[in-house]
Amino acid sequence: MDSQGRKVVVCDNGTGFVKCGYAGSNFPEHIFPALVGRPIIRSTAKVGNIEIKVDQAKKKNKKKKQHEE
Repeated sequence: MDSQGRKVVVCDNGTGFVKCGYAGSNFPEHIFPALVGRPIIRSTAKVGNIEIKVDQAKKKNKKKKQHEE
């Protein structure tokens, strides 16, 4: 509790789970998966019977390298 008698809330934003509870407790009151992020955008192309998938980030890096050469 703080100086005014209020409970202090503690949140731990981990990479896998978010844990929330009150300061001074041994264990968190709530644990839930951390689902913050953005989806990976992929493009798909077929050459014959072969399916090719390329991440957008890899495409951008490839374009940068081509411009540098």
